Amino acid sequence: MPAFTAIFVVLPLHKVVPLQSSAEKMIKQKTMEENTMIEELLNKLSALAGTDDFEYESEKIMEQLQDEGAGFEIVEKLFTIIENHPLDDFGMPGAMVHYIMSLLCRKGCCYSSN
Repeated sequence: MPAFTAIFVVLPLHKVVPLQSSAEKMIKQKTMEENTMIEELLNKLSALAGTDDFEYESEKIMEQLQDEGAGFEIVEKLFTIIENHPLDDFGMPGAMVHYIMSLLCRKGCCYSSN
């Protein structure tokens, strides 16, 4: 039976903390500000649910969300708004559903009824 020799190398562990450049800090700050704006727009959308102006105002808000770069991370929140207001009219299908479908199409998840 062959003999095996095990060799262990012990290296000191050092925690390496990368330094953030000022550009990286600015990008991180901008991302935090964008997330705050997205949250504000979602709260505004939720507050509008059930009002007479919802269909018109929701189109504006969805355009603003798109301009802010909101993506799949807001889909769950949009569904939550719909679930929390089951008797409200969101349009046929409405700006929220159009936005969700556009996200799906960008990911290649679209289907055609043809």
